[in-house]
Amino acid sequence: MNATVRETARARIQRVADDLHHVRKHLVFIGGSVLPLLVDVDQRFDTPRVTKDVDAVSAAATYTRSHEIEDAIRGAKYQNDTGSRNMRRFIAPSGEIFDLSFAGDYAGATGALVDKMAIATAIQMEGRPDIRHLSPTGLFLMKVAAFRDRGEAAPAESRDLSDIAVLLIGADVEADLRNRTDDVRAEVAKSAQRLASLPALRSALLGHFRDRAPIPPDTPESLTEQARRVIHALCTVE
Repeated sequence: MNATVRETARARIQRVADDLHHVRKHLVFIGGSVLPLLVDVDQRFDTPRVTKDVDAVSAAATYTRSHEIEDAIRGAKYQNDTGSRNMRRFIAPSGEIFDLSFAGDYAGATGALVDKMAIATAIQMEGRPDIRHLSPTGLFLMKVAAFRDRGEAAPAESRDLSDIAVLLIGADVEADLRNRTDDVRAEVAKSAQRLASLPALRSALLGHFRDRAPIPPDTPESLTEQARRVIHALCTVE
């Protein structure tokens, strides 16, 4: 991973986390903005895309608590983006876009198992233990879920699958998974099996790696096969 891309991603997350210091402990940073913090691929291919927003999920236990967190965000002079379909998209005073979701089982929360697992497996940012973000395991789960919802119909065009490809090459998801609970490991296996069963997986991965301009001796073909080997290993993780 290019150091500049990594530091840019880190700085963006830190800026939002510091703005929202009153509720920072309730947030886990997610999405593509976290990917540069987890992978190191600059000796192998071009860097992952830079996202246009910073995303976070919260484990607020109740509907009331979720509103308290939103009020605190507005208190930090973040304004709701009234032109967005995402009712919890905020614009920071700096212009940064911040998207928030809640992982509970109450009205307005996702209720999604992968969101809860992403929070449970979150890790501390290097050098900033007060900031938490997705682990490789959490990002894999959330990206596969996003790909299922919005990318499977056109995998060659899916940014989520592109991020998954980079993650599989640039981070040791298998090693991270060894420290996780049985239910998390089972969910990762199920997610990997869904990817492995996709008929167009190999051709889609090839296209995504071609877009990354591999550095010899790596090629789109060799990177694709490495990613597929990791997926198949995750299918049967014990």
